[in-house]
Amino acid sequence: AAVFAQARKEARSRELEMTFKVADMRQCAQTHGVLSTDNSLLHLSGDNEIGVALQSFYQCLRQDGVAIVSLGVYLEDEEIWQ
Repeated sequence: AAVFAQARKEARSRELEMTFKVADMRQCAQTHGVLSTDNSLLHLSGDNEIGVALQSFYQCLRQDGVAIVSLGVYLEDEEIWQ
């Protein structure tokens, strides 16, 4: 995907050796980092699966690993933004 191509390009430009993979967030393998963006957690089928994914993030991180999760709030009432 384009996101991975851009990430690889950025890593190479900084002379960083990195591997990027797509994984089922409910069953990831041990890693140095987890990046979950664009409300991907909210596409799971409920609070229980979100909890499973977050627990999986925690369990798969190495001791010095980091997880970055972004969630956005989108409101239907546009007047709130004004």
